[in-house]
Amino acid sequence: MHAILVSLLLLGGTAYPVDDPVLTGNLLYRAGQMAEIDCPEKRVAPGNRDLTRKYLRSIADCLNTAWSNHMAAVGVPMPPAGVGFVNRPEVRCGVTWRQNIQGQYCPADRRFDVLLDQRLLATPHDLSTFLLAAHEYGHHVQHMTGILWAEVNLATSGQDEELERSRRIELQSECLAGVFLGSTWKSLRRPDSDLRDLRRMMALDDDGGINGSHGSPRNRETWFMRGFESRDAKSCNTFTAGEPRVG
Repeated sequence: MHAILVSLLLLGGTAYPVDDPVLTGNLLYRAGQMAEIDCPEKRVAPGNRDLTRKYLRSIADCLNTAWSNHMAAVGVPMPPAGVGFVNRPEVRCGVTWRQNIQGQYCPADRRFDVLLDQRLLATPHDLSTFLLAAHEYGHHVQHMTGILWAEVNLATSGQDEELERSRRIELQSECLAGVFLGSTWKSLRRPDSDLRDLRRMMALDDDGGINGSHGSPRNRETWFMRGFESRDAKSCNTFTAGEPRVG
């Protein structure tokens, strides 16, 4: 996550084990298995900024529909999240875009922004682009269910617990991205090798461990697959997990 949420998370702290029903017993965990979703991907091409924007907007539309329908089962409203784009790092949501950040969620605007740099535009159809959108939207789910603010408002005893709190937020969002991707997988009509490549990338790529705030590559991949295989946010309760699972 990304610069906006990192700044929010450093405002307060957490004493573990967590003792807050908003975090450990949230209605999110009671919504059951997400229904399979028809989310065919739009055409996209390397280097084509316009098609990449349309591609990501279509994923955002699917995310809004899927999560709104899913959370309606437990009476939680899910206003849609927007998606914005930047061509180079800049100030968004009052925070300077941090190095090595590809996307960030802005709670105040209910919007996630994506950096359309050369790295993303070189392979926009890579499954990691789909995951990026789903991960940032996971923060929107956390925001609308109260998880984000409940975590921010807890007190910590120091930097180690602040970083652990950030990892619990980030790894949960990775798991929620897995829930969505698992529910859309059949409609994407992608070969299984795409999922294997994504998992291999997640297990090796240390961008997610930025300054100890996002979790290890192994834990990112593990929580993502928990969501993907279960399609149930109950499997994404990082706030009751032991410290090694959120390291």
